[in-house]
Amino acid sequence: GKSGHGNSTATVTRTLPSSAFCMPTQLLSRLVLGYAAFGVAMVEAGGLERGGIFSTLLATSNPPCVIVDTLLVLSQLARASKDSYAHIDSAELYPELRALLAHSDAAVRSKACNLVGNLCRHSAHCYPALVRHGLLARLLTRLSDLDKQVTLHNEHPSLIRHGSSCRSCARVRCRRANSLALPLATHRFTTQPPT
Repeated sequence: GKSGHGNSTATVTRTLPSSAFCMPTQLLSRLVLGYAAFGVAMVEAGGLERGGIFSTLLATSNPPCVIVDTLLVLSQLARASKDSYAHIDSAELYPELRALLAHSDAAVRSKACNLVGNLCRHSAHCYPALVRHGLLARLLTRLSDLDKQVTLHNEHPSLIRHGSSCRSCARVRCRRANSLALPLATHRFTTQPPT
């Protein structure tokens, strides 16, 4: 954290087996999901420092239980307040998140998709980084995911979230445009995957 504990925590996490973090990350996710003040305090204490524990916990080599609970924490922070965007953005977790969108575990892919959607929920603050790191392109590939945890009636939950909150969608403009553009975009990104 701001007192220097963040880097030492990340060092400790690298020395322990990743399976040792299932229960602690589950506890962390329950605290953040259940108590908004806990999430705010964690962020204010520097819990999302660049190169800190979240980067370590999102490593694709970790067990899915660790990754899913870590994604739940980040997603809740993003969903709860746009004030978290700057902290999540400065943690530079985009390469890890991009890899998780293609993870072999469907629960991980699903929670990674939810996080991307929540990073777009309140403002466009994270859009440039999402585009720069290829996350939006990778998100589109999830539209054709074979696992129902990841897709919902051939629409991605993040796109559904957009449709439910966008004023143009309420007037049907985006919905008509999406019905034309999404199949083309999905085809392009599934036949020419992003690098």
